[in-house]
Amino acid sequence: LDDPVTDVLPEFEFALDASWAPSITVRHALAHLSGMFDYGEYSHPDDDQLEARMLWYAQNYFLMAPSGRFWNYANPNYSLAGWMIERLGEGYYREVMDESVFTPLEMNRTMFLGSEVLADGDYASGLTTNWETGVGRAVAEPDSYDSSFMRPAGFAWTNVLDLCELIQFLIEGDSTLLSEAMRQELMAEQVSTLLMGDRLHYGFG
Repeated sequence: LDDPVTDVLPEFEFALDASWAPSITVRHALAHLSGMFDYGEYSHPDDDQLEARMLWYAQNYFLMAPSGRFWNYANPNYSLAGWMIERLGEGYYREVMDESVFTPLEMNRTMFLGSEVLADGDYASGLTTNWETGVGRAVAEPDSYDSSFMRPAGFAWTNVLDLCELIQFLIEGDSTLLSEAMRQELMAEQVSTLLMGDRLHYGFG
């Protein structure tokens, strides 16, 4: 957790300062402590270009402060973690997640591709803020928007029963998927004195 992300992703380098990427640890990314400027995108349906998008991000964005200085929720933290998962898992993020998490937990109604949801046919559309203009309301269908960059930050389709499987895993653990020591680390306080509603601290994700 305290190794630099560049140990896994040596090509990750910010154009503005080559010292920034090696200063980000895995823990920084998972706890939103990297200092990376927030960014999100919605316009690349069904692609698997997370690596290319992260390299583009590093050429165009920056750290707001030295890593570890302060907490700031930023989606690229989890995009970075997802890229590490792709590298270590030797597959696309969505594939590694399905093989390593969803299938073992019997989360059979959880998927990332809108095309898979449409093919399944049993889904609910969402009424939300218009994601293209930021103004007014729009109906979100499974293929309305998607981005491999954003999948590690939460772009997944699921249902209540599958969420219960995930919650049960987080509460009770399963050493065949994640060591008990790492599960405890997952649930532990990573950022203290965070005043955000009734939350007093922040963990991973």
